[in-house]
Amino acid sequence: MHTLRSRAISAALASTTAVILVMGQPVNAAVAIPPAIAVPAGNSLFLVGHARGYQVYGCQNAAWTLLYPYAGLFDDAGLPVATHYAGPSWQAPDHSVAVGTRVAGAPSPNGSIQWLLLSTTTSGPAGGVLLPTTFIQRLSTTGGVAPAGACANGATAAVYYTADYYFYRATTG
Repeated sequence: MHTLRSRAISAALASTTAVILVMGQPVNAAVAIPPAIAVPAGNSLFLVGHARGYQVYGCQNAAWTLLYPYAGLFDDAGLPVATHYAGPSWQAPDHSVAVGTRVAGAPSPNGSIQWLLLSTTTSGPAGGVLLPTTFIQRLSTTGGVAPAGACANGATAAVYYTADYYFYRATTG
């Protein structure tokens, strides 16, 4: 399992390209947000990360079950902005962390992994980039769906995916 995770980390970091920092402005107005995963009023967008990585599945009772995600989020220059891993959690290079709790999901329009709305708890050093995070949306996903069919108990599979993660914070007056 450790080797699989190391390969997933290396591949995610090597194949990731863009993150866009945004202050209160929608990044892609063309993305229609399903009402079920709309961010509550009183929150504003402050960071968008384009991620590439893996949804790692394990076989339990002859069925695939999500074990953990692993993805890298990077800025336009290719510098790391955050790492996404089990929890689900996001950790910035400054060691601030946002841990998500699923609020709602919506089917992806292209059959990939669901689009999500997550509420968050945060921790880390004062001034950490992720500390103000109140909600995270996962949108514009590709891939990441569990393998089809039965499996052998104990087997694992890392399934490539991409997604845009939208980070929100409480709107200040």
